[in-house]
This record gives sequence, C-alpha cells and structure tokens, in this order.
Amino acid sequence: MYRYRATSIEGFVQQLAVSYVTHGYWFYVSGWIPEGKDPDKTDAKLIERYGIDVSKWTRCRRKKAGLANVQYLRHDRFFVLLTTHGQHSFFVQEPDFRDIREKPIEFAGYSIGCRRGQDGRDHASVRLSRWRVRSLQERLAGLALRPDVDRLAAVFRRLPATPYAPVRRQLLQLLGQVNRRRKVAGLEQVPVIDRHLFSSEELYHVRGLRQVDIVHDVQGSAHRAPNLLVPEMVCGDVHMDLVIEAFAVMEHASHRLLVCLADW
Repeated sequence: MYRYRATSIEGFVQQLAVSYVTHGYWFYVSGWIPEGKDPDKTDAKLIERYGIDVSKWTRCRRKKAGLANVQYLRHDRFFVLLTTHGQHSFFVQEPDFRDIREKPIEFAGYSIGCRRGQDGRDHASVRLSRWRVRSLQERLAGLALRPDVDRLAAVFRRLPATPYAPVRRQLLQLLGQVNRRRKVAGLEQVPVIDRHLFSSEELYHVRGLRQVDIVHDVQGSAHRAPNLLVPEMVCGDVHMDLVIEAFAVMEHASHRLLVCLADW
C-alpha cells in the first residue's frame, strides 16, 4: 500500500526533504485541495494518473530505462507531486512544474529546497521561510530589551522550529540580533540556546576560542564529548562570533559539561 499522507507538519517536511529531495525528486507541482472536495478522491486520482503506486523494484527498473519516477505527498489539504529526471507524462500534463533547486517549496513556515554543498553535490535544505523569519524578528524585537534574561532565553527554547542545520543557523542569527540590542542597552546577554540545539559535529567544526559561559550540564559518557572548539560564523548579513567550548572531565567521566557563549 502506497503511503502518502503525513499526519504532522514535521513528518511532511522530513519525508519531503530526506526521502524525496535527497534522492533526486527535484521537479514538482504543489497546491491545495479546495474545501468541499474529498481529499481521498483527489489522492486516488493523482496516484492512478501518474502510476505512483508501484514497488521500489519497478522504480529501479524505470530509472535504469531512463524513465522518471513520481511521488505524492499530502498533509491536510496541501499536496505536492514530485518527479525525477527522465521521461514521464508528468512533464506533459504539468507544464508549469518547478525545479526545487531554483524554487523551494514553502509550507507551514518552512522553505524546503536543494542546494549545492561544498562537496559539489546537491543536498536537501530545510530552513525557515522569509516571512517566518520576519515574523520572529518582529516578535523578538518587542522582547529584546526586557530585563529578565531567563524568560527571554526560554522564549528562544520554545520557538516552534525543527532544528535542521540551516534552521539552527537562522535561530543563532536571531539570537545575535537580540544580543546586539541588549549590549547597546547595557543588559545581560542571552546565552546560546542550550546544547541540544547543536550536534556534536557542529560543536566539533568550530574555530577561534574566546570567552566561555556555562550553559547546560548533562549526563553523558566521556568518549561522546566533542573536542575543544570554537567558530566564527556568518549568518546571512549578521556577523556573529559564536564561542563554544565543550569538555568531558567530571566525576569519573560520567558527566559532560558543555560551555558556550555568543559574544558580539
């Protein structure tokens, strides 16, 4: 049975980016099923029209023969049809299709696209859409100069965003904008959002040690702790010195202490 319905926004974004865009499904059409129209009937019609409900072996044979494969995904009333390179009736019946490498799919505040990495290959990219970033900037601008730094840090932790790497960088950019305003006003800086926002790899690939500030203390084994590191990051047009130091030497190596500070 072909599975195409995502029950959550996060599941939709993950399936689209990780399972489809990563595997070359770059050409797409998207839309909304109108109110009053049965979504199940629309699903069945599109799946049958484009021959989507086939096995992975059939898809493999089609790919070897130079034919394109099509996938269908829907959350609530928003749907997307995606296809790979090759021959398919999709390109004839959907002449207004778009290339996700040039025009990302925007849905529920996320922008799902495909970008060329440093390795020269195309990779799926999930980031916050421009309008959502602007919305967060406006919201945080009204909170930036509040004296209670703990409550402001809690606001950052509760921001409803799945922490993909580009999203994390966008959140750090927002944090930088808030801290620059607080520094001018002589207020205490909001610490870097706690370590769960960062992967070990991100902590590992940082350069330029400066000042440190303890942010979070967690249980963990010593061999999993990253090395001492530190970066200088440029997020969009905002220059940030993100300082992160991590070490694991505590009570028989059973605790890991992560040390971070954003300093502008």
